Amino acid sequence: MRENQDGQVVMYQEESDYPAIEVVAPNAYYANLLFEDYAGSNGEMTAFAQYEYHYINHCHYDYRIARHLRNIASVERRHMEILGELICLLGGFPVYRSNLYHENSYWNAKRIDYGRNIEEQLKLDLEKEYRCICNYNIHIKLIDDPYIKQMLERIVKDEYVHTTVLQTLIRGDC
Repeated sequence: MRENQDGQVVMYQEESDYPAIEVVAPNAYYANLLFEDYAGSNGEMTAFAQYEYHYINHCHYDYRIARHLRNIASVERRHMEILGELICLLGGFPVYRSNLYHENSYWNAKRIDYGRNIEEQLKLDLEKEYRCICNYNIHIKLIDDPYIKQMLERIVKDEYVHTTVLQTLIRGDC
């Protein structure tokens, strides 16, 4: 996704295509790991909801920043769709919870880092991106399915793009 602003091109995702959504074979363990990326505290569902909340908070006051948050949210939503499809292919049901082994881990709005003002919210968004990248990298090491690894590596590239956009917003350069 690109956005022209004052002659500037802003990227919200890495330019390369996503690989095909496929798995070698159903695998409950891999599906369980992906639940954390899907709807965990630092997963895509939480990131999407957090960006949307921050967008809504600022769309009438600072649309310049708000639209960046909305565009990042749309990429996070796409990641959520990809992970949901992978979970299905692995034999799981993509419900909004961290993983299948914690009964009380269903997603809820307490997972969002709300923040009190735009500066704090941008810093919280950046922290969440780094935690998300860390989780993905752990799962890349734990998963021995080349298709899933390739997809997670591609998603991580988008997350790094988000960190760059957020750092630019925090500095006030965008």
